[in-house]
Amino acid sequence: FFFPRVFSAIMMLGVRDGERSAAQVWSTGVKVHSVACSSEAVNAHSRQSTYGVVAVGSGEEVRNTISLWGYATRKDLGAGTPEHFPTKPRQIAQTPCDGDVACMQFLRGSRLVSGHTNGMVVIHRILGLQDHIDTYRDGDEEQLASDSPRFETMGQWNRHRGAVTSISVMDDNVVSVGEDGAICLFGPGPHAQVIKGAEPVIMHAVQWMASKRVATAGSAVKIWDLNTDSARPVITLLPSARGVFVQSLSVHPTIPTYIASGESSGAVCVWDTRNTAYPLTRKDMHTGPGI
Repeated sequence: FFFPRVFSAIMMLGVRDGERSAAQVWSTGVKVHSVACSSEAVNAHSRQSTYGVVAVGSGEEVRNTISLWGYATRKDLGAGTPEHFPTKPRQIAQTPCDGDVACMQFLRGSRLVSGHTNGMVVIHRILGLQDHIDTYRDGDEEQLASDSPRFETMGQWNRHRGAVTSISVMDDNVVSVGEDGAICLFGPGPHAQVIKGAEPVIMHAVQWMASKRVATAGSAVKIWDLNTDSARPVITLLPSARGVFVQSLSVHPTIPTYIASGESSGAVCVWDTRNTAYPLTRKDMHTGPGI
């Protein structure tokens, strides 16, 4: 788990069986706006390890960047060291970018997609990343220190009029939402499908549910069929009161008809999309504005 902290520090927590087992804090040297992580279990140096990569996107800098940080989680770092303790990450690659980096997610095949406050969505290929992981697996510490993956831009689109607020990936498909209330779908090709005016307000979050079907958070939880360009959702799950907005959502990983949503009132709802009249449960979890 990675938590951006004030300005330039990130806290990384190692969790095992639901309990925190270790923590690591490091400084990135930039104001952190977004974080994405990817990891791969490897048998390195004859011991079971996990090698992870953290992408850090900056914001409010004169020259914004996306940087990659590599770290290992090992079981045998010595007496008194917690099991699954994450080693201190080190920077392995960096690329400049336009606009604050609002959101990021890793794609399969050593790729990263980023959404920016200037409306851009960019897909990056990380050249040499798998070689870097293989070097760690082989235990060549000297070569690992000199290995430097690098970024290559695969595609970039400027389809949002305003900041991109959220992105979600499924296989080779990327969907984004933004302050303009639009939904944009980017596939392997150069073209993008855009649903303009899907929301009259800011869309705060988007997540894939199934092939060509996504859920968004805004004036309500809305579910969209991307097989069409219709600006009408197929399902709408209304918030608990007028004037309340949905600011976050999470689709169940194995039962996509279940969706959890966080409201600007501080309430959390769990929905079954087969019954749209009422949520399965609703609890006032926070007293502050927004979840």
